[in-house]
Amino acid sequence: MPGIKSFISEHKLEYDVICMHGLTEAELAACYNLADLAVNPSLSEGGMPFTFTEALSVGTPVVMGDIKVTREIIVDPELRDATLFDPYDWRAMADKIEWALANRDELYAKQRKFYDDVLSKRTWDDVVDEHIAIMDELAVADAHDRKLPARAST
Repeated sequence: MPGIKSFISEHKLEYDVICMHGLTEAELAACYNLADLAVNPSLSEGGMPFTFTEALSVGTPVVMGDIKVTREIIVDPELRDATLFDPYDWRAMADKIEWALANRDELYAKQRKFYDDVLSKRTWDDVVDEHIAIMDELAVADAHDRKLPARAST
């Protein structure tokens, strides 16, 4: 994006920020593996942000924006506290990154346990079922608001 390229240039960040796209799965895995920490400040992700599983699968801990879809999956308060930051507050993100880099092994151990116990067992069927459940809830709420007959569950 031209605006991002311009910002990077204006602030002389060419040696600190690398923008890559079109990576193969192997190249992406290698980047995650070489990173000290993965950071995902996204405000909108479908399902559990892929950054979490992709980075952890190659040994890299992750910090992420605290968004509803992530909280639906990460329910443990201790893991949330270690992993999530307020995505609307750049200082909160910076503080979380600094903490995570200083406590990398501890963070990775907590996240890896969650990955092994919970996430590695999730399938695309789980993701599809969750999306359908949400759409059903929205349809029922809409039908109720409009006083229409609700769609029967299957």
